[in-house]
Amino acid sequence: MSYMSSVVGIGLGTTNSVDAVMEGVYPLVFRPSEGLCLTPSEVGSSQSGERLVGQLLTATDITTTRSTVVSIKTNVGM
Repeated sequence: MSYMSSVVGIGLGTTNSVDAVMEGVYPLVFRPSEGLCLTPSEVGSSQSGERLVGQLLTATDITTTRSTVVSIKTNVGM
């Protein structure tokens, strides 16, 4: 399948997000390597500057609030 001309949908939740692409008339949900269809809605940076998203951030001990964004949807529109 060519993703260059595909319709992609993102369900951005406060706690988790899900991404899908249309394959014919059905959505095909992207699954991270862990096999789950939900990805934690979190983004952060390691001390070396590496960007960590979702499960990669959750699996680390990064708690620095200056380099971590969690539950940002709660603040949208405020």
